[in-house]
Amino acid sequence: MYEVNTVEAPSFQENKNKELYMFLLLMQEHLLFLSFDKRAGKFVRLNHYTFQEPIVNINPDKLKSEIEELTTDSSKKILAINNSKCSLVPSTFMKQDIAQDVLKLNFNISAGEDCKWDQITKADSYLVYSRGKEYQKIAALFQPDISIHASTALLNALLAKTYYADSNDMFIDISEKFFSVFLIKNKKFLLFNSYPFKKEEDILYHLLNISEHFEFNTQKDNYHFSGLIDRNSALYELLFKYIRYPFFLRKPENYKYDSIFEEQSMHPYFKLFSLASCV
Repeated sequence: MYEVNTVEAPSFQENKNKELYMFLLLMQEHLLFLSFDKRAGKFVRLNHYTFQEPIVNINPDKLKSEIEELTTDSSKKILAINNSKCSLVPSTFMKQDIAQDVLKLNFNISAGEDCKWDQITKADSYLVYSRGKEYQKIAALFQPDISIHASTALLNALLAKTYYADSNDMFIDISEKFFSVFLIKNKKFLLFNSYPFKKEEDILYHLLNISEHFEFNTQKDNYHFSGLIDRNSALYELLFKYIRYPFFLRKPENYKYDSIFEEQSMHPYFKLFSLASCV
């Protein structure tokens, strides 16, 4: 049914009085759990479930029984959905009917999908997004205290960074069938958007077009990658032919991590760690 990868601090099982924040990221074929120990003040466990089929096709009750034990110790649960049906709307224009119109204008919205939005204070905007009926059912299983879009966490974390200088920075987060792009140029936020893809060349095509439009130099400017990409992937090899500095994002700043996380490559989980910025 699934494969699971776990990164766990040695002290996690020993601590019987732990009080946890549980961060959950719901993707198309991946389900990620991250535990933050409030008493110790640091992240202590990560569970990565990779399913052999889309999660929405799995019986919700069976899914719940498989993972219920992961959330029993949590005092607060924060759930994020990860899909491409999202758009930024400036705060000055934000109204419920406008949010719905923006989604219908940009995406194919099916019957039963709901319309939600999260405030992005540092961008003076709202992220409006939709959730299909299947995702709504799965989200209800976890009974989260906070429910947001994964891109909200990503934007909050990137906008909170303090090291932006005079360089141009493009951030690219790779998901299963789409990727998201975030641009900072001369310390100014220029763009956030998501793009579908079917093959690696589609990603390269979009990145080169974005670079040309916003005058990014693929040989000098900084391109930061997170999500489903690694140095041995066909995507990385392709990008490296055209982009001189394809960096992998490090863990978000301003948080403590158990030393076990220093031994792992954490750029696939940047968006998951970013959920802490929404608490």
